[in-house]
Amino acid sequence: MIYTCKIELDEINPKIWREFQFHPDVTFHQLHEMIQFIMGWDNYHLYEFHVNERAIGLPDPTFSYMENREVLDARRETVQKHVTKENTVFSYTYDFGDDWRHTVTVVRIDSSTVIDPVPVCLGGARNCPPEDVGGAWAYQHMLEALSTPNHPERAEFTEWLGQEYDAERFSCDEVNVILKSTRTSSFPNR
Repeated sequence: MIYTCKIELDEINPKIWREFQFHPDVTFHQLHEMIQFIMGWDNYHLYEFHVNERAIGLPDPTFSYMENREVLDARRETVQKHVTKENTVFSYTYDFGDDWRHTVTVVRIDSSTVIDPVPVCLGGARNCPPEDVGGAWAYQHMLEALSTPNHPERAEFTEWLGQEYDAERFSCDEVNVILKSTRTSSFPNR
């Protein structure tokens, strides 16, 4: 069985999106790792999924007394257990400071297809924002500063990024090379 999903980064226009396939018997933690590679994040921060009104993330027993809700352990919960139908929509939030919210849609569930179980990126558009830029508003501000030659913050953003940042650049082939190289360490060999 193979799931084809589309993930979009919310509050950014034009949209930053990816379409990808994976075996649904992965845990939500493994799905998080896939999304990190597929979107272009660096996996520096915490995350949480919201599926059918359930929170799935990495519960921290140290702070459990502060939680007024149950958070299922992403390292134990499989995608297939919680997501069983096409057109299911759920959310993925990465970096609770910058609050990057993503919408994930199950485009297709194919139980007849037998393919290599390595997750694969099928397509996408635009580069992921840099880590710690400050969220959607700050990202849009950074893009404006970088595209305005005399903007007072242009030099500061250019120095911070360390290289030229191209918001339009995305390579499905590069993502798939990374996904394939992580096969043995991160994703199950089904």
